[in-house]
Amino acid sequence: MVNSRRLGAGVGRIFPAVLALLFVTGWAANHFAAVMPVLIVEEGLSRAFLSVVFGVYALGLLPGLLGGGMLADRLGNRAVALAGAAVVLSGTASMAFEHGPAGLLVGRLAVGVGAGLVMVAGTAWAGSLNETSGTTSAGVALTAGFAVGPVISGGLVELGLHVTHVAFLLSAVSICCMLVVTAVASRHRSSPYPVTVGDASDDRTSDQDRPVTVALAYALPQALWIFSCATAVFVVLPTRLPDTALSPSMTTGLAAALCLGSAMIVQTVARVLDWGSWIGVVGPAAACVGMSVVGFGGASASFAELGVCGVLLGAAYGFCLRRGLLDISRYTRPHRRARALGVFYVVSYLGFGLPLLATQLDPDGNDPSVWVALAVLAGCTALCRWGMNYGQRRAERRTAASTASGAGISVREGRPSERLTCPSADSR
Repeated sequence: MVNSRRLGAGVGRIFPAVLALLFVTGWAANHFAAVMPVLIVEEGLSRAFLSVVFGVYALGLLPGLLGGGMLADRLGNRAVALAGAAVVLSGTASMAFEHGPAGLLVGRLAVGVGAGLVMVAGTAWAGSLNETSGTTSAGVALTAGFAVGPVISGGLVELGLHVTHVAFLLSAVSICCMLVVTAVASRHRSSPYPVTVGDASDDRTSDQDRPVTVALAYALPQALWIFSCATAVFVVLPTRLPDTALSPSMTTGLAAALCLGSAMIVQTVARVLDWGSWIGVVGPAAACVGMSVVGFGGASASFAELGVCGVLLGAAYGFCLRRGLLDISRYTRPHRRARALGVFYVVSYLGFGLPLLATQLDPDGNDPSVWVALAVLAGCTALCRWGMNYGQRRAERRTAASTASGAGISVREGRPSERLTCPSADSR
């Protein structure tokens, strides 16, 4: 028999290492946004070309997410996550020394593929180590990395350092360190089975026996508003701000920190206070309001507008990410979870293009109709999720009443817990 104390101590070392690996991966993936203005000035690269480089990341990310999910379910989360981190390291390190068109394209493509592998396998790995809150903790770690990356790169620009070298090198060193730490911490894992905090309920086991499509039906509508909200804040709005003493890189970094910092805060608060299924309604509703503000704000945005949208859309990002990850954790077993997470993150990155599409359709920012259409779509998502929650509560009441009636117990009608009879899915 495996010594439970030894097993728990092993997981205690591995779990934070996996979260840290996700954090540095998010940093490497997102800090390029703040480096782009410097590359335009110092390397003479056009904004159009850098937009292509930015898109190449997504080109590598999508197969990394889908392929990584299938590989992680087949080969194991550890192997795929560590391999992905090595690919991110190679791409980031190459861009530290080669800033030409070919070097940037190849480097960003490698970062995209590797980040996809780490995101899906690392999230599934965290979930297997801690069934209670592993996947949602992974979401917080990724969000923190996405937020910190642009701030660090923007800060390096303000300090007058050679950001095109230092930013990439600093990111590469952090990835290398966490890759080694995670590999060493997990090399003697005593048991292949997940370690949970508390026992999973029979209801949770029953939910996990459902087809993966059930998890995706709940999670994918949430996924669409994750990166669409983030893009609106730190890609679209900074271009509408008046000129200030801050560099464009620092403005982008601060906008990213505001949005993603808000997302990280609401995820943490929701976890501590054990907020349940209703955040799947509040998240898209916040996206609806935020997209409306962006649309009616016009071509010239103020810093007050940036602040309001940053908080609103950041909260939408955090609530939608947390609810989607909880849905997948609830309705899939660990050996099928990575594949579902891959599909979830693919849809979330497709949402990345919605604000960019709106900008292409309305480059001057004077026509709010495109943004209003996005707001209506977000509102419809919130209404649909409310309907799904209501139907689920009614089904649970009928099941509870039937079970109690069969046992000869009188059941008093009442509103079920926000935990939806699944303590381990929404627990602390």
